Amino acid sequence: MPTRKLKKKYRKTKRQMGENVKIPKKPEHPMTQFITTHHDNKYLLVFTNKNQHLVDTENIYIKCFLEKMLEILRSSFNREKEYHKKLGNYHENYEHSIDNILMNLKKTNYLTFVATDENIVPISYLHIEIRENDYDKMWTVCTNPKNRGQGYSSFVVKNTLKHQKRNNRRKLLLEVYNDWVKKRDKKQS
Repeated sequence: MPTRKLKKKYRKTKRQMGENVKIPKKPEHPMTQFITTHHDNKYLLVFTNKNQHLVDTENIYIKCFLEKMLEILRSSFNREKEYHKKLGNYHENYEHSIDNILMNLKKTNYLTFVATDENIVPISYLHIEIRENDYDKMWTVCTNPKNRGQGYSSFVVKNTLKHQKRNNRRKLLLEVYNDWVKKRDKKQS
């Protein structure tokens, strides 16, 4: 009696038997609709008040995308979070959550820029708070620690600055957390 492997080996596909079979296209990643530019294997996704309604949080691909953004946020801002806990700004059990990311994605005066790889996996991102009659503020510039030194942060910042210039936003402020107070991350130095 043939084994299961042998049976598989001798099975013919419908195509091999001459039947006309349509092979379904690979579904497009739902985040590709947010891509505004790419260079080499880096892609830039931009979320604004004009397209934020397209973020379907029930979609499994979008959920995974947001989870990856959360991982990056948690690893990049852990020391700052602990510092703010000590100051009493955050409660003792505070953890960043998907709601933190969604809140910024959904704010009408925020822009979110995300650099991804060719598989549309978030690597680096930041938020811009648009302020009338004041400097716009750049928030939460963070990169996956595994990808630091590969130009993703530069890619997202450079393209964010181009976007700001194209939209006549000439004043931008970035505040930097004093993370040199503690043990310094070599790639951030």
